[in-house]
Amino acid sequence: MLKLVDIKKSYPIREGNDQVVLEHFNLELDSTGLVSILGTSGSGKTTLLNLLGALDKPGSGSILYEGNEINDLTSFRRDKIGFIFQHYNLIEHLSVLDNVLIVMSDDVVNKRKRAKSILVDVGLKEHIHKLPKYLSGGQKQRVAIARAIAKDVKILLCDEPLGNLDEKTGEKIADIIKELSKSRLVLFVTHNNEVATKYSDRIIYLKYGKIGLDSKNKMESTIEVDYSRKSYESFSAWLAFKNIIGRLKHSLKYVMLLSFILLITLVTIALDTHVFQQYMHERVIDKGVNNLILYVKEDSDELLSDLEEIDHVEHAGYIYDSKVEITYDLQSIATGSTSFESISGNERFKDIIIQGRYPENGSEILVTPDHVIRLLNELSIGGERLLQKYEAGVFSDEEVFNMIYRRNIILCYPSHARVKVVGLIDGKKIHDFKHSIYVLDEFFDLIDEEFKPVGVNLYKDNLFRDVDDQIRREITRDARVLPYDEYNLSSETEYTRVDGFLKLFKTISSIIILVSLIVLTSLMMTAFFERKYEIGLYRSFGYSKKNVTKILALEFLIIGTSSIVLGFGLFILFIYFVVDYFKLLNSISGLINSMNLLILVPLLTLLVLIFMMIIIIICEKVIFKDQIIMNLSDE
Repeated sequence: MLKLVDIKKSYPIREGNDQVVLEHFNLELDSTGLVSILGTSGSGKTTLLNLLGALDKPGSGSILYEGNEINDLTSFRRDKIGFIFQHYNLIEHLSVLDNVLIVMSDDVVNKRKRAKSILVDVGLKEHIHKLPKYLSGGQKQRVAIARAIAKDVKILLCDEPLGNLDEKTGEKIADIIKELSKSRLVLFVTHNNEVATKYSDRIIYLKYGKIGLDSKNKMESTIEVDYSRKSYESFSAWLAFKNIIGRLKHSLKYVMLLSFILLITLVTIALDTHVFQQYMHERVIDKGVNNLILYVKEDSDELLSDLEEIDHVEHAGYIYDSKVEITYDLQSIATGSTSFESISGNERFKDIIIQGRYPENGSEILVTPDHVIRLLNELSIGGERLLQKYEAGVFSDEEVFNMIYRRNIILCYPSHARVKVVGLIDGKKIHDFKHSIYVLDEFFDLIDEEFKPVGVNLYKDNLFRDVDDQIRREITRDARVLPYDEYNLSSETEYTRVDGFLKLFKTISSIIILVSLIVLTSLMMTAFFERKYEIGLYRSFGYSKKNVTKILALEFLIIGTSSIVLGFGLFILFIYFVVDYFKLLNSISGLINSMNLLILVPLLTLLVLIFMMIIIIICEKVIFKDQIIMNLSDE
């Protein structure tokens, strides 16, 4: 049945120098019986077994099976060869039952029932669902034998199967192997002459790579076994899932790390949306950049309407500068410079009132808390340390408002006009020009003197820096106005601060993502190479490179898909529980919509899968380049 013709096999030991293990080697083997191969170390026993098992190729010569030369080693190994090794070669993260199932071909009916039956026959009924680490040496070898039986092949190769067993256990294993030899060819490599003599139908002694003695004691068998071509295609998904469960600690580590990378990536993308940038400018900026202040060089009726035509300018209002005397009892009088700004038609001020209400007539005004404190301080109201206490944060906005709300303020110059502060506005939401007083148009009817505007306040519809830059470019073309340098410097500082924070976060997150990817790649590739032995086992069972690659690809697909689901799930939880709970954004739905998740999800999914496949391709190129026996020697 199996014939070796003029075989030569050597291994390179240094450049230009090979060690010959087998030379002019010829051997013919029958279809059944137990053939023991004996010899001293280095005589070529293991090399011969590797050649017969299609784990290695001869340097020259031919190996024939049923008269045909063996060219497709993978198919021959898959369909005809089974192994029982000295070191058992069980996959540690699979149960006893699963270790048997992985060699059973797709055409086997009721695989689990058949596998359990075999395990019962070899005395492992109580250990079917245990992991190999909980078995004794003899029990592990029984699993290896059960696996060989389950594969149902014509040739069984045993490499020192009794080497790690005690005498009593060894006899039981030898009895099982002897029984198997009645229906198939069993090659039995051993150093034990007594065992070989007791159980063998034929004994071959190797010496210096050649047959030193060939003793036949063959018993013919009439047992017929149906051997069909084997396939493991249907095992891919099952084995991939079993590997993930069996290596759960590693699998969870990859899923968590990849999910973390996705979460950081999504948060970084969210930071780049206009919704989050709007929030950053609204909540973080200390000095308002909502408005842009200009000096008026040439007043005209069309100036305000022309400025409101500029993109992103939602309102334009004049600023009037004046030197006034202010009193609240006609006795204490404070003199100073201030400015008035009409807010009629400017709806924004209704949104930034922090205490009180919006004015209803010309005698009602709005000011900032800072303006109130400075006004009271100038009027010697509230004590000598009023200003210091305010700057130290002693007073709340409500307390500041109560200090001024019940007081009537009289503007003594340019004419007597009694006004009342009815509301405080958030000074962080507007750049206050010389502690302005914000009034309705009707206010100017109370003043005898006509004011000439000294400036214009432009209110922007959003706070993005590029919008601010765009408006500035437009107004430089208008000779009637001139930018206000103090405001420009202040807003530039605030924009730089916010932009600096965003850039710093993006830089840090990019570094975190890069480092995490490197760590993940390193971990996965290391784990891949640590599984060279396991991969070698699959291939020794007859799994093709395509089968093994498919199993690994499915493992990575499951890990990648789980990571994507978990990563997006964590991001949604982050948005709805962290962001919403702390009221970090005005519009969470706006943030999600602005991220284009319908496009982002498939894109990130594709990138994750590409990343996984690149790792598989790189690793398989290296691992599959090695011969199977090199993979198995990595144990």
